[in-house]
Amino acid sequence: MEKIAFKPSLAYKVLYGWVRYVFEKLYYRRTYCLHEENIPPQGSPVVLISNHQNSLLDAFQMLFATKNNFLHFISRADVFRKKPIAKLLYGLGLIPIYRVRDGVGKIKDNLQMFSQVEEYINEGGMLAIYPEATHMDGNWLGRFYLSYIRIGFETAALSNYEKEVFILPSTLYYEDFTALRSQCMIDFSEALSLQPFYEMYQANPRQTEAEVNEIIRHRVQEKMLNVNDVENYQQVMDFISFSETSVAERRQDVEMKELPQALSIRKEIEGKLHALEEQDKEKLEQIYSHTADYSKLLRKYRISDDSVRNPATPKQTANSALLYLLLLPFYLIGMLPHLPIYVITPLATRKLEDKLMYASIDICVWVLGIPIFYLIYFFLLGATGSWLFALIFILLLPIFGKFAHGYHRNFKQDFQRFRANLIRKNRKKSWEKMNRLREELDKDMESLM
Repeated sequence: MEKIAFKPSLAYKVLYGWVRYVFEKLYYRRTYCLHEENIPPQGSPVVLISNHQNSLLDAFQMLFATKNNFLHFISRADVFRKKPIAKLLYGLGLIPIYRVRDGVGKIKDNLQMFSQVEEYINEGGMLAIYPEATHMDGNWLGRFYLSYIRIGFETAALSNYEKEVFILPSTLYYEDFTALRSQCMIDFSEALSLQPFYEMYQANPRQTEAEVNEIIRHRVQEKMLNVNDVENYQQVMDFISFSETSVAERRQDVEMKELPQALSIRKEIEGKLHALEEQDKEKLEQIYSHTADYSKLLRKYRISDDSVRNPATPKQTANSALLYLLLLPFYLIGMLPHLPIYVITPLATRKLEDKLMYASIDICVWVLGIPIFYLIYFFLLGATGSWLFALIFILLLPIFGKFAHGYHRNFKQDFQRFRANLIRKNRKKSWEKMNRLREELDKDMESLM
């Protein structure tokens, strides 16, 4: 097993700065980091944990939020099989952990790995672990494995239980798991000091691990959108989507554009649905039925709930069309240079079974694609015209790119509103059915909240 590097190289520092810029300024429209004051002081031995939902994006959120330029992560050992890749992953701060499926002979390597990691934490390092061991397929919390707690206590044992070791729970949330220019957030809960548990751990390790795990898991779960009814996951998420704006409108201090506030509304609606499962299961099934029927009609006619609520009038459509036409040149300036990057990810993920890996691949494409294509455009423009113009164009290209993405998103929304108006005029029975179902959902929301 290769020795773990606990100090960042110059190449890592450069890559860190570039990836952070792409992640926070380009890929996401806005990132949130809440309750940073709960992060223990620099130099404290810390095991950082979180829910695991979005593969590589989770790691980036944790890395950039802690402002720890060389945060280490525990990772599956199977991705370290090829030596060149293994060397790169070690250099990026990833640490392999072997499982039985990797071969019984490999399990002994974990002892050496844990020994190095515990020494690193003991010296004031921070190690990140996902207790679920794999990312979930949606907004729910999986089973926690206890190795993260064991690492914490074994780190304390290196100082004969004199040093204070912390477990820092954090909760990750995404406005959309795969959408470019959406929002994401990380929320740090109060760090748990293991010091009060040292004596108990030495007497009864398993019971202590179970008690600590219950505390940590609760702190993660209480801050996330945790859908309890996984069997009806899609209906729950759709109902939340259809109801959240109405709930927020009643509370003038809530702004759905702010992700933390939107999360609080979504958690409240999910909590009401979960409570209804015990109180009135027949009513809950009726809500799911209305939601499924309404969602089916929206998919059939390729429109959104917002377009049913607010179909475009002919005058609004004409005004929007004129505005889009006037802004079209700016859209093309921003879109066409980025078109190759937009195309690569869908082509590369056509046979991808794990859909939550899409965004991880996509951000890698953007991290690599931007410097490659921008350099190509710079030299093409400079060689055929003015180098000064080429430089100005490249510097302004990210701004035009953001504009183009917003243009495309708004155009899609307005086009759906235009389609909704056509359906209202030409498919009256379907339109009436949609509105009846929408009214039923409003009534469901009223009675629920």
